[in-house]
Amino acid sequence: MDVPSTPSDCPDASPGGDHFETCSRLNDEVLLSALMLNMPDKIYFKDRESRFLKSNRAHALSLGLPSPEAMVGKTDFDFHDGKHAREAFEDERRIMETGEPMIAVEEKQTLRDGSDSWVLSTKIALRDREGVIVGIMGISRDITRRKLDEAALRKAELQLVESEKMALLGQLIAGVAHEVNTPLGAIGAAVGNISSTLNGILDSLPAFFRSLPEELQPPFLALIRRSIYPTSPLSAKEERTCRKTLANDLEENKIPDAGQIAERLVMMGVYDQLDPIYPLLRHPQGNTFLDMAYKLSGLGRSATIITTAGERAGKVVFALKNYAHIDRSGDHIQSDVIDGIETVLTLYHNQLKRGVLVQRVYDTVPEILCRPDELNQVWTNLIHNAMQAMNHKGTLTIIVRPHGDGVKVSVSDTGKGVPEEIRDKIFSPFFTTKPAGEGSGLGLHIVSQIVEAHGGTIRLENNQAGGATFEIVLPGRPLDAHEIP
Repeated sequence: MDVPSTPSDCPDASPGGDHFETCSRLNDEVLLSALMLNMPDKIYFKDRESRFLKSNRAHALSLGLPSPEAMVGKTDFDFHDGKHAREAFEDERRIMETGEPMIAVEEKQTLRDGSDSWVLSTKIALRDREGVIVGIMGISRDITRRKLDEAALRKAELQLVESEKMALLGQLIAGVAHEVNTPLGAIGAAVGNISSTLNGILDSLPAFFRSLPEELQPPFLALIRRSIYPTSPLSAKEERTCRKTLANDLEENKIPDAGQIAERLVMMGVYDQLDPIYPLLRHPQGNTFLDMAYKLSGLGRSATIITTAGERAGKVVFALKNYAHIDRSGDHIQSDVIDGIETVLTLYHNQLKRGVLVQRVYDTVPEILCRPDELNQVWTNLIHNAMQAMNHKGTLTIIVRPHGDGVKVSVSDTGKGVPEEIRDKIFSPFFTTKPAGEGSGLGLHIVSQIVEAHGGTIRLENNQAGGATFEIVLPGRPLDAHEIP
């Protein structure tokens, strides 16, 4: 819309009339001066070399200058640090070369004195009457207060998540202690076995190997190796059946003391493919050779127990460390969702094994750009709630499948489900169906906030067979501010 620049441009104007007098004063220069003087936003014009041609008072004051005239002929390099000045210069080069504007872009500005501020900048090409681009016109709104408020809100949210996480960790800690103490106990017992075995046989080893015929040394060593690396462990019922079958086989092969030897071999985990060791067992000193093989192989079995127990304890400690970690940077990193779920399941293992069957349905899924420690809070709350809904007895089903460039996770239980009348409230803050003192009412609210902050969605459904399913969809990357609907 053109602004009248002379009295003759004003429609229906008559000399001496009020409208005529007002319109005569509304020329371009007056309007621009009023805008530059009174607008709180920073307004400026630059030539093709990104030198300031004109700025308003708000802009000059933000740079600590006495007047806008002090900016004329200077560039951003005279007022800002090199990084911001270079970025601004490159943006302006692009605008002047393409004519494409830069609309409402958040920028962090650092002055030469080191002070920071945030602005929302819009820059467009400045054209002459022939349409030739001759410079840049820009307007920047200070949003520093808003950014500080957002940072404070983010800090408060992190503290809330951390508080809820530590509350759940307090409930987990007894089970976690058990999960660590069990392998530590196994390690202690295995070390004791190694020590007592060595003390009992060390002095007798030279005489034993002198008495072992050379032709029996290969089957003796083979027996020890098989015992150190046995096949899958047997149940008590399987052991009884195996001992009986093995004793019959030994009797058929003329092995004396078949029942006693069968029991010892099953204890060693050796109960099939015995042809290579029959010569050892038929020897008059067969029981002596078998007893020594059992003791020596026990050293290897104890070492295997130590290794396995150490790995188990390490896995629990690693899971605990991952769970308790709080990333205050707010940065997103590439992460595997399944790893996070398994971390939580490891911490809950002691509670799950008492009556909850865990069914895992994991497809191959891409890593997503996310905050893993926050997503661990999501899995913790959903798994914890599922166990409580089933009174710690039932089936927990976790399904992870690809969804576009992201993932879809479903957590289902076999409890009673969620009544229709409260489904709309389930994600509301401070709403809980648990007795007073057992729940803060923040768990599912925090879950929904975390999922939404990742650009995802969460949905609750009741299963046809009973129980509830929470379905979470997470994109491969968080949405940019302008992409959020």
